[in-house]
Amino acid sequence: MKLTLRTLRIIKYAEKEADKTTKVVHPVHLLLGILLERTSVCAELNNNYPNLWDKLNRRAKDINFADEQRVSYEPFKIKIARSTKDVMENANNLMKRYK
Repeated sequence: MKLTLRTLRIIKYAEKEADKTTKVVHPVHLLLGILLERTSVCAELNNNYPNLWDKLNRRAKDINFADEQRVSYEPFKIKIARSTKDVMENANNLMKRYK
């Protein structure tokens, strides 16, 4: 999968947020990573939904993710949830489909 520099930054942010809560990257951590990336569309998301950070952060802390399978997946440096792998694979398929 070819990733942009912005996507790699978002993944790094997601890993940092996951390290604070579950130690495993879940899709909610990807959303938190997007909110931390303050460029282009990501900045607009922040501006249009100022309360989203608090809601997602609360969600990441409240949900019990213990039952979900954990896997390794490049370019992530820590384990990710199976659902996160599914999100990444779906995004890759869409990218290929729309070139």
